[in-house]
Amino acid sequence: MVTHFLVVLFLGYLSLSHADMHDKQVFKGKEIYISKVKKNWFDALDYCIKKDYSLLTIKSSEENENALAAIKKIMEKKDEDHIWIGGFQFQPDKPKTYRWVQNLRKIVDVFTDWAPGEPNHGRQINEFCMEIFTKKSANIDMKWNDHVCSKEQYFICEKRIK
Repeated sequence: MVTHFLVVLFLGYLSLSHADMHDKQVFKGKEIYISKVKKNWFDALDYCIKKDYSLLTIKSSEENENALAAIKKIMEKKDEDHIWIGGFQFQPDKPKTYRWVQNLRKIVDVFTDWAPGEPNHGRQINEFCMEIFTKKSANIDMKWNDHVCSKEQYFICEKRIK
């Protein structure tokens, strides 16, 4: 009886441990998970870390294309136009000093895919966190954008695999 209870408890844990994430998608060197829940950028980062992941970093056009394919597959049925990734403005008083959370590398030193005119702090003075803007528009669809970190939206976690 005790064994049966422990098995049921363990299976319940397994089913709930990823209940708020879509199925993983595996690409060269990483697994990508897109959330089913919305969180602000900081809570999204914390969530990913607690699961032994990181918010998504994009180091090449290939990684960007893989991320966009995953987003399109999952998000096409959602009426949502923002999804958090793992970039942030490192020095708020110095515009365009964005870095990846995973390794703190300057984003300008690697691949970038900003929407035209971004990052720009937009109408919001405190746009310090990075997202992919998924709204269907001729020049910004599936491009990077800076946004207010406190906004709750979907996010992408990744796990590097060997």
